[in-house]
Amino acid sequence: KVIAGRPFWGVWFSAGVMCAAICWMLQGWLPASWAMLGGLLAILRYGTTSYWADSYWGGAAGAIGGALVLGALPRIRRSPQVRHALIMGAGLAILANSRPYEGFALALPVAGALLVWLIQKERPPLGVIALRVIVPVALVLILTGSAMAYYNWRVTGNPLRLAYQVDLQANAVAPYMIWQKLRPEPRYHHDAIRKMFVLETPPAYFRAQSMGGIIFKVNRLWPFFLGPTLTLPFLMLIFEFPRGHSWRQMSRSTRFLLMAGAAFLVAVALESFWQPYYAAPLIELIGCLGLLKLRRTWGKIGRQTRFLLITTAAFLTAMALETFCEP
Repeated sequence: KVIAGRPFWGVWFSAGVMCAAICWMLQGWLPASWAMLGGLLAILRYGTTSYWADSYWGGAAGAIGGALVLGALPRIRRSPQVRHALIMGAGLAILANSRPYEGFALALPVAGALLVWLIQKERPPLGVIALRVIVPVALVLILTGSAMAYYNWRVTGNPLRLAYQVDLQANAVAPYMIWQKLRPEPRYHHDAIRKMFVLETPPAYFRAQSMGGIIFKVNRLWPFFLGPTLTLPFLMLIFEFPRGHSWRQMSRSTRFLLMAGAAFLVAVALESFWQPYYAAPLIELIGCLGLLKLRRTWGKIGRQTRFLLITTAAFLTAMALETFCEP
C-alpha cells in the first residue's frame, strides 16, 4: 500500500514471485526447457486463474517457501554453496511464518534427504559442508526464531506462545487436529463469531474423522492443484507408473518426491480443516513429479501421440481460460 497505493498490488507481486520461484525450483530438478514449461503452467494455473492471485488468503507465501526449500536441496547436494543454504534457510523462515505445521511436514523429508547425503561416501568433506551449508542455514533459522520469539513476547507476553494459539483458546470449540477433543463453548461477544466456531467448524471436525473427510480433501485438492491444465500429465504418471517400474529402478529424485509427497499428504490428512492454501508446498511436489514423468514418457512416444497430447492440453487450457474470463 505504501509503495503502490493499493494493498492488492502485494497479492499480484506475491503471485509473480511464486511462479518465478517455482520455475527456479524446477531448474534444480529438470533441464531448463522443462523447468520453463513448469513455470508457464504455474502462471496459467496458479498465477492468473486461482483465488491465490485474486484474494487475500495468502496461499502464494507458503508456495514460495516450499519452492525455495525444494529448489535449494538438489543444488546443495550437487555443489554446496553458501547462497543455496541461505535460500533454503529463507524458505524455511517463510514456511515457519506462513504455514508452520505444513512447513514442518515438508522440512522433515528434506532434512532426511540431507542426512542421507551426509553419510554417503561421495559427499564433500564435512568441514566444507559445515561452513557452506550447516552454519548459514542455522544462522538464518536462529535469526528467524529470535524475531518470532520477540514478536510473540510483544503480542502475547510469552516468547513461545503464538497469537494464533491465543485466538484458538479464546474462540475455538473444534480442535485443529483430528485426535484432539472438542473444547467447551466459551463466551462470545459477537453472533457471527459464535456461528463460525460453534455451528460451522464442529461438523467439519467430525467429517475429518471419517472416510468422507479424506474424500472431501481429495475433492478439494484435485481441482485446485491439478485442474484441466495438469490433470493430463498427472494421469500419465498414475497409469504409466506400474508398468516396468520398481522402486529400485526409479531415480533418486522420483523416490524422494514420492516419499515427501506421501508424508506431506499424511500430515494434511491429520488436520480437522482443510483449504488448498494449507497445502501450498504441495504445488512443487506435484508439479515436479508430473514433469519428471512427462519428460521420461515424452521420449518414448511417437510424433502423432505428441501432437495429440499437445493439442489436448492446449484445448483444456483454452477451456479453463474461457471459463475464467466469462462475466
